[in-house]
Amino acid sequence: MMQVLCSCGRAVEVPYDSVGQAIECPNCQRSLRLVAAGGVEGSITGTGRLIISEGPDRVGEQLILAGNGPIDIGSVGSNTIVLQGGAVSHHHCRVTRESEHWRIEPLNRDGGILVNDERVAARELQTGDVLQIGDYVLEYEASEKAEPAPGASVSAPTRASMSQVFRAPPPSQLAGAITCPSCGHSYPFGSKICVSCGIDLETGRPLLTAREVDEDSLYVNTESVVRAISFVIPFGLYPVASEGFGTRKPYVVWAIAVITVVISVIFWVTNFRAPTMQRTDLTFMLWAGNHPAAVETTPQPFAIEVAPTGEFRWWQLITYAFLHQGVLHLAGNVVFLLVLGSRVNALIGQIKTAILYPLFAICAALAYLLAERHGPLAPMLGASGAVMGMAGMYLVLFPIHRVHMVVWLRNLFTGLRLSHNIFAISGFWVVLFYLAFDVLATLLGSRDHVAHWAHLGGFVAGVVIGLALLVTRQVDAHGGDLISVVLGRRAWVLIGKPSERAQ
Repeated sequence: MMQVLCSCGRAVEVPYDSVGQAIECPNCQRSLRLVAAGGVEGSITGTGRLIISEGPDRVGEQLILAGNGPIDIGSVGSNTIVLQGGAVSHHHCRVTRESEHWRIEPLNRDGGILVNDERVAARELQTGDVLQIGDYVLEYEASEKAEPAPGASVSAPTRASMSQVFRAPPPSQLAGAITCPSCGHSYPFGSKICVSCGIDLETGRPLLTAREVDEDSLYVNTESVVRAISFVIPFGLYPVASEGFGTRKPYVVWAIAVITVVISVIFWVTNFRAPTMQRTDLTFMLWAGNHPAAVETTPQPFAIEVAPTGEFRWWQLITYAFLHQGVLHLAGNVVFLLVLGSRVNALIGQIKTAILYPLFAICAALAYLLAERHGPLAPMLGASGAVMGMAGMYLVLFPIHRVHMVVWLRNLFTGLRLSHNIFAISGFWVVLFYLAFDVLATLLGSRDHVAHWAHLGGFVAGVVIGLALLVTRQVDAHGGDLISVVLGRRAWVLIGKPSERAQ
């Protein structure tokens, strides 16, 4: 028997005839495999270990390098170390011992092997080196010599093998016990989280950083508001708070909400007080469609004056988003803007929000103009398209963060009894729920006086821009974004590793 030391610090006895076979550490249950060309009966000086940190299988396994012969690595059974990943060559590379060290060199014809993300022709391995072998990522750790305990009686082969037992470093320096797949830092066995990257060490999944919400106060205040407004709106389903995380105050969204309310009120007052033919607000609504054919008529005395139709002006692409038809129309858009848009603002900052909100309004307007170009001339107004752009970004940046919702029904036929519930679900389902109405309405060709195409245009713009900001690394959603949730570690190729984004 000979002994090797697991990275958890436990000495494990390995029979000579078990070379190449996986043995489980009785302490941490991690797999150990002593690999050598030609056996280990003689001297096994210069041992080291390779730890599989990523791969389609055998993640966490420790490959103890021993013997004097070269150790071949590849996907076929004739190799000393067999890695059966799809991108591993039949004979991929070779590790050879040189004095006290190990050296790696490629066996295939692709011109080198990846060590620390650099392609090299050959390299002497050092502790901490990271090897990319097909689908596998392996970390190399050199050994230190350790003498057997004083007075121990061992046979000659055992003495030779024990002279190469891995010496456990201090707990603060225990390399290879658990390695962060992002930054490469090593942690003592039993660690769960990389504090630098904020990810789970086992899965590589990021920890979800959420905004704290005082649910008790939120629910009490929401119930009070619902009891009051349910006499006017008997049924409703609205978001009331989001846990999307951002470090900034959403000043721009707050300002947009205030400006929208003020301009809408001015619009109502002007609409109520101005004579029909003197109204100027017609030039601020978005006009789309075909003008009716002009018909020459003889002026008639005592004719009833009708409202004139407007014409398209370039500024309408933005101004329409600050006008609303009524209080309920305004309130619904402002609620969604404050709940969803404020969290986007808190993450991406003030300048980006100030640029993107009017851009979403323009995209929504263009989609509406395109969809209604053959229809009758009609105006559009309301912030719904721009708000759906913010919702599209929310879907990309905060798909799994919880959104607190309230639903109520006041039955006017059974003594005005109010039924309501406050609950929380992922933002992904909230956005898709409301988007489904627009998709269904457009598919059915609905004429319900709602600009569904504007909603869809704004939403698509929000999704595209949100993804672009992530891929260009202009925004860091702390691993809670749609790309990270769907692709996991594969998202690092697109948006960078957590260790890179933390810098």
